[in-house]
Formats: sequence, C-alpha cells, structure tokens
Amino acid sequence: MATRIVPDGLNASLDSGSLLGTRFPVLFSYDADQVSPIGDSFVGLNSFNFTLLGVPFTKNNILQGGQVIFRNGVLDNVTASFQGPSLPPQSPVENITFGFGGPGVIGYIDLNGQFAQGSFTFVSTGMPEPISAYSLALGLIVLFGLCVRRKMNRPLGKARLFRLAGNLFRFCEY
Repeated sequence: MATRIVPDGLNASLDSGSLLGTRFPVLFSYDADQVSPIGDSFVGLNSFNFTLLGVPFTKNNILQGGQVIFRNGVLDNVTASFQGPSLPPQSPVENITFGFGGPGVIGYIDLNGQFAQGSFTFVSTGMPEPISAYSLALGLIVLFGLCVRRKMNRPLGKARLFRLAGNLFRFCEY
C-alpha cells in the first residue's frame, strides 16, 4: 500500500522531426517508501500527466513501462510508452515513449509514420518534503513565541498584535 506519495516533474522537448521545438512539462508521482537507498529500485508510477498539442495524456494511456528508476536512491530515469489503442482521442502522435532509449531519451512517431526523438530533464516540483514543512512551521511558531514573550511586559492590544503579525509576514517575504 502506498504510504508516501511524492510528486515530481520533468521538462520534455521534442528535438527533431515534425514536432521539432515542441516543449511540455510532465508531472508524475510515485511511492517513495519503495525506493531503496542501495542498488536499483523500479517503482511503479502513481501518476504521469502531460498535454501534447492540446491533448491530455495520463497514466491510464501507458501501454508499456510505467516505472520510475532509481540508482542507489537517486532518481535516474522514468519509463512510459504511449501507443496504439491506449492513445487518447485526437492524439497528435502514433507513439511517444519516455526513457526506453536511456535516461532522458524520448522517441516518437508522428502521424505521418516518421520516427523522431526528444529529450527530458528532471525538475523539482517545488513541493517541500513533509519534514521540511513541519520544521518551517515549528520554527515560525517558536519565533512568534519569542517575539510575544519579549514584549510581554507591555500590553498586547489589537493594534500591536496586527503590527506584530505584519512584521512576521514581512520577515517571511525575505
């Protein structure tokens, strides 16, 4: 059972063929509890979503692959092949395959049957790990408590409370 689902992403680029210059983001997720810190881990995708020329593709459209590959706990590759009957309606390609030619490799076949290639790079989705979010929240609570304690000898009216909260928000902007 999946217990710690981690969102991740990649930037895809079609580098040759009729779709040369097409770029699109891909969002995917996996269960981080299945990743081993030593050796190779092949973890099933929980999601894999992108839009190519206005047509949405999802994990449900994957015909082959559907794994995130880790080497010694480090993200190395993702495999997903969209082809044949699994393609979404109005697909702009006959096939698009991620990772089967090696890490960061995309192969595709356009609607004229011409093979071409592309590439992808992993990007951070900007989602903090849960422990980081908890640490940030705890730190802000402690900071707020110290500010209140330091000012305890003066009454804390509404105006001072709003100023204190405003100062805290301004502090967080930097």
